[in-house]
Amino acid sequence: MNKRVTRSALKNKEMSQEETRGNPSLGDTNSFSTLCMDISAYLPHFSGEGEDVDFFLSQFDELTSFQNWDDRRKLIILKSRLKCKALTYLMENHALKEENDYLVFKNKLRCKFAKEMPFDEMQNRFFKLQQNPGQTIREYTENFERLFNMYKPKNSSQNEDVSHFFKNLNLNQFIQGLKEDIKFEVIKRAPKTFQEAFESAVNIERAYNEVQICSVNNLKISQQNDFEVLMNKQLETSMQLQQLTQKLEELTKNVQYQSQNAGTMSVVSIVGRHTGIAFVGLIHKINHLITNRDHIGHKV
Repeated sequence: MNKRVTRSALKNKEMSQEETRGNPSLGDTNSFSTLCMDISAYLPHFSGEGEDVDFFLSQFDELTSFQNWDDRRKLIILKSRLKCKALTYLMENHALKEENDYLVFKNKLRCKFAKEMPFDEMQNRFFKLQQNPGQTIREYTENFERLFNMYKPKNSSQNEDVSHFFKNLNLNQFIQGLKEDIKFEVIKRAPKTFQEAFESAVNIERAYNEVQICSVNNLKISQQNDFEVLMNKQLETSMQLQQLTQKLEELTKNVQYQSQNAGTMSVVSIVGRHTGIAFVGLIHKINHLITNRDHIGHKV
């Protein structure tokens, strides 16, 4: 009985998928929900019962980055991927359940379920940390500060020399981990503190994003202008072709009329040399315009 139900369910699912593929309007209507379902199927769950929370969150960020989801959508989906102990922690923590900041939520989840990391491993991660492709400055900074706070001795602020050393380390290592283009611009600004470097990096990233958006918009405008020019040329060519065709029809009717009235006289004697040249010239122009119109049509 169960096998029959399973087979029936699979068959209905396949039929539903075929109907959606065959009906574009259905695909458009359900595109968002279908996309979320498809991606969610690949997103990992987190139970908080022994998994590496850093690995889970990095996997989650990596998969969702391909969809260009905003932080609000990431937060909703992330909460839905919690189960067992992690879900219980979320349900019993009212402040966490109402949290609307994706990065804050991730940090709290990480702090709750982070494992004790051996010093050598943590040190290695800190000095090798890099801003990944598609990762924003704020996301990179979140990971950087977490590792730096783990690496820095808790009593480092009690000694002025030690405190100065770690402040410089914080600044220099943060800059070293940035993407090459952003790093170059930050170094040119010669920040004196970690906060200055962070603010410079955020501003540079914002400027790059604005330039990229402008470039895309300019490209669209340029393509639209090119399209309009080609369409105008095609319209002009079509109008010229129509005028010449009308002239050819008039000339042809004139020749036919004279031929009917002339009896047995030859067409050449009726049309005459001048009319014959005009006739041939019109045909040549018409053929030339047709060729140009077809060429413009291919470009459009």
